[in-house]
Amino acid sequence: MDACFELLLLNKEPLDSLECYQKTITWEGIEYPQDHKYYIWGKYIRLVESILPKKICNYLPTSFAEQEWTHLSVKGQILDLLELEVNGLEINWEGKTLDSLLKLLLTPQNRWVIVFEWQCDQINKTYYLGINECISKFKDNLKYGKQREGFIVLSAN
Repeated sequence: MDACFELLLLNKEPLDSLECYQKTITWEGIEYPQDHKYYIWGKYIRLVESILPKKICNYLPTSFAEQEWTHLSVKGQILDLLELEVNGLEINWEGKTLDSLLKLLLTPQNRWVIVFEWQCDQINKTYYLGINECISKFKDNLKYGKQREGFIVLSAN
């Protein structure tokens, strides 16, 4: 699927419950990072921590744009597999679903942002939703036969 899915978190504490990795190189006894830190959730989801792209900040209201966000890009097979599941194929997530990950990460947050960029460059609308409504909106957008839209969801609290 040609889409980008990103999370913005203010509080990094929930990430402590995920497996964290970062490639490093050791030179003269000192370890240096060689790539972005990433987190694993099950066998299909990887969250890559990186700098928040300016283009996303342009879509945020001032009160959100001024925050210090942890930017996580959702990588792996998750979007393709979730699209198949939403459209009727049974997927064995082994208990590590995107729904459970989003609830784990977003519930302790005062504010959060979800970004779904169709074609990795299309954002049509901004929504203020709760976590469950956000998950429903995201899944509904993956149904076959629907006009796909890119969107940003800002926490409704």
